[in-house]
Amino acid sequence: MFSNYKLIFSSYEVHLLKTFCVKLNDLFRESTTIQDISYKSKNVKKIKKTVLSSPHVNKKAREQFETKIHSRTIQYTTSQINDEKFLIILNTILNKSPSNIHLKVEVTSKF
Repeated sequence: MFSNYKLIFSSYEVHLLKTFCVKLNDLFRESTTIQDISYKSKNVKKIKKTVLSSPHVNKKAREQFETKIHSRTIQYTTSQINDEKFLIILNTILNKSPSNIHLKVEVTSKF
């Protein structure tokens, strides 16, 4: 039986996210628990907001603001025997990750 772990990291700062994912990949490749690793970069999600410059008149006077959310997906496959080791490593990652990187974990099992 194998388990697939999909780790989805997202952040506003692309350079911080890239360096964190590279360090994470190195950490998992050193461990013997991982059987397969796939790394994927997702599209950048853009959020645009428009604000009126003057409160009463001049509807044409507007300011636009844009935020970008960068995300990376790393998928790992482990055997059931090594799941405990993987979860210990994952717990250390959660404790050491920067505060502006958000993590979402999806787990699927194969028989």
